[in-house]
Amino acid sequence: MLGEIKRLISKAAHSLGYEVIPLWKRDGWPLATLTQQLFHLHKVDCVLDVGANRGQYADFLRQQVGFQGPIISFEPLPHLVDNLMERSHNDPHWTIQPYALGSTSEDKMINVMTSDTFSSFLNPTEKDFSDFSHLNTVEHQENVKIRTLSEVSSTLSSLQKSHHPFLKLDTQGYDLEVIEGTGPLLSKFVGLQTEVPILKIYEQMPDLHHVIDYLGNLGFDCAGIFPVSRDDHLRIVEFDLVLINRLLST
Repeated sequence: MLGEIKRLISKAAHSLGYEVIPLWKRDGWPLATLTQQLFHLHKVDCVLDVGANRGQYADFLRQQVGFQGPIISFEPLPHLVDNLMERSHNDPHWTIQPYALGSTSEDKMINVMTSDTFSSFLNPTEKDFSDFSHLNTVEHQENVKIRTLSEVSSTLSSLQKSHHPFLKLDTQGYDLEVIEGTGPLLSKFVGLQTEVPILKIYEQMPDLHHVIDYLGNLGFDCAGIFPVSRDDHLRIVEFDLVLINRLLST
């Protein structure tokens, strides 16, 4: 009954030129809309989810974008891998890789923060601001495996079968390291999403202008910039930056 009422309200609003958006979808609506358009236009058939944490991006793709194709999630922290394995059990098109991606293959210590969403190979800093200090404080370190995408790509069957893959990066300041490890494979991706800062929360974290220039030189142009978080004064801390492969638009 409730579902039918919601459907009728949505239909009536749409006929008047309005869209009814559930509260849980509201904040992600602009990014979801662009992602839907990009995936439809470029026929995205596989997504690499680098820095999966608890699978928030996979949820976003399934629930808000409507993408039902293969998702390959990469996460190095064992307790999060266990969570992802359990969550992906009922999704046959979602596979979990229990390691990080980077520019070289090695074992490396990662900083596990008070909130594991902020865990990073980089050290936290309060130079720009300190509003996240209660979340972005090193609780302990763990030794994890890093591999390069160019090295492991041959073992990823969904990527091997894909003609139009998309790359999502959210590694808390380590995204360009992942890019460096893709090698020639990068040109295969129709687009990518990366998180970049305005106010730095890690040492040696590349800023927005550097990331845009760096990826621009690799053939990717900006399609959208979406605020991720703000400080107590409403200054933007981080953006999600969505880019498309220039070769596809010429």
